[in-house]
Amino acid sequence: MAKAFHAGQAAANGLLAALLAERGFPGPDGILERPGGFFATFTPVAHPGELRIGLGEQWELEKNTFKPYPCGIVSHPLIDAAIAVSPRISDPDQITGIVAHCHPLVVELMGRIEPADGLQARFSAAHTIAAAIAEGELSVRQFRDCLVRRADIRRLRASTQFAPSPDTGRDEARLEVSLADGSTVREHVPHARGSLARPLTDGELAAKARGIIEPVLPGRASHIIETSQLDGPGGVAALVEAMSPEAMSPEAAAPR
Repeated sequence: MAKAFHAGQAAANGLLAALLAERGFPGPDGILERPGGFFATFTPVAHPGELRIGLGEQWELEKNTFKPYPCGIVSHPLIDAAIAVSPRISDPDQITGIVAHCHPLVVELMGRIEPADGLQARFSAAHTIAAAIAEGELSVRQFRDCLVRRADIRRLRASTQFAPSPDTGRDEARLEVSLADGSTVREHVPHARGSLARPLTDGELAAKARGIIEPVLPGRASHIIETSQLDGPGGVAALVEAMSPEAMSPEAAAPR
């Protein structure tokens, strides 16, 4: 459960830091250079001068990407492939075998074949493939306990074999799905959605945000997405207000 906590706690810490900085809250002197500080903790040899390389020209933040699926990122190219083959398979019950060609990290980090519940399923590449083929998508809904334990999903997971190779890129995958009539459906994903080579579009990001926000804060996704542009009127304070319970309208608060 701590895995899901990490991202939320990091986001909360970042928001708190921004609010404190906005109000002039100071930090301790020498937090970067002092013994036990940032450089000593995160670099083998503390070289503050390295921070100035490419200063103002090179932005490491731009190398961050957004995950399209709520599970281990190593399985994302396989999920892309599974979603792509799903409409080409009229009856998943006719699947006799699935071979997933992938990077070795997939098996190392997500090699669980038979997860017991939705939390374990987030670390099961076999489940992500099975659910994506059967459902044609992969969102938080495909990690519900009831779906993880569904007979057809369990059968597809059991039919999945992994063929890991270091020659396969971390954001690459090939999927081969064998059918009862002897045919094979294949899909190659050179770069997964959300990777540096294939980043999500603004529209895809907004769609992901709506899918996450609406079940928790119904009717407020559009306003939160609009205020998430922190350079707009109100800045961080406007975003906090948009997400606060007090901002919920009576209509949105009504049970559905």
